[in-house]
Amino acid sequence: MTPAARGLRPARTLVRLLVALVLGAAVLSATPSTAVAADAIENHLPPRVEGDIRVGEKSEIQTGAWSHAGLTFTYQWLLDGTPVAGATGRTFVPATGMEDHLLSATVTASLAPYAPVTVHTENTTHIGKRWLAWADGPRTVGTLKVGSTLRAVTGLVTRTPKPPSIQWKVDGRRVPGATGATYVLRPQDAGKQVMIEVWASAPGYEPERRTNWDRRAPKVAPGTIAVRVRPTVKGTAKVGRTLRVRPGAYGPGPVQLSYQWLVGGKSVAGATRSTFKPRAVHRGQRVSVMVRVRSKGYTTVKVTSRGTAKVR
Repeated sequence: MTPAARGLRPARTLVRLLVALVLGAAVLSATPSTAVAADAIENHLPPRVEGDIRVGEKSEIQTGAWSHAGLTFTYQWLLDGTPVAGATGRTFVPATGMEDHLLSATVTASLAPYAPVTVHTENTTHIGKRWLAWADGPRTVGTLKVGSTLRAVTGLVTRTPKPPSIQWKVDGRRVPGATGATYVLRPQDAGKQVMIEVWASAPGYEPERRTNWDRRAPKVAPGTIAVRVRPTVKGTAKVGRTLRVRPGAYGPGPVQLSYQWLVGGKSVAGATRSTFKPRAVHRGQRVSVMVRVRSKGYTTVKVTSRGTAKVR
């Protein structure tokens, strides 16, 4: 090799090194940056539609979890998968006619300089019908006492094509035929709790049943027996003569009577029949009779007749 050729060798080596460096830089510039690709907006937890999903009630989008802070969100509500015109807020109230359809939404996250990302809500929810509006019912009005009349107040505010149905119950059991707006408390209701069940329905509303049952509610008190005719003593107040009781009249319904004869206002032992014969020891005193009136479901009453003339 000539001395000139030897001098050119280091120069060629340097040129080759420079060419390799230039080509390597070109390759690196043509390869996508993995760091930039990984730094895009990502959804980590899908958004959801939450709330009481029904006509007239507010639904709200929970945006979920995302890879970046400071994101700006926009929304689009969907009905059966079709965008609802103008429904671009975070909340949405389904309107009448949307019941029984499917509600969902899309959420779009934006943050410069990244490309926006749109995600569908995780859940698609069935839209329910409206709830019926109730005030303070149902409840009953009246005196809880046998013989009294109770009146049902349904408390329903929503207008329905048909009046709500009513069923009266005693201690949780239906009273056959007791489906009207009023109910007369029976003797067998004494000591028990009375309640009503109300069923109501209307087009576009969920049918609903309500009751006023309360374990702490007062129980039905016994009724009061009415004394229509007071008892009297028939006969002559004379030693050995028979006196008879005219028991009087009471109501309502059948009653059971028992007697106690009195002489001088004091009970005579064993004198509990409907007749009584004064004895010599009773001479000079007045005779009367006390009638004890009983009826199931009513408070027992005691009624005393006027005294006779003095026994002769």
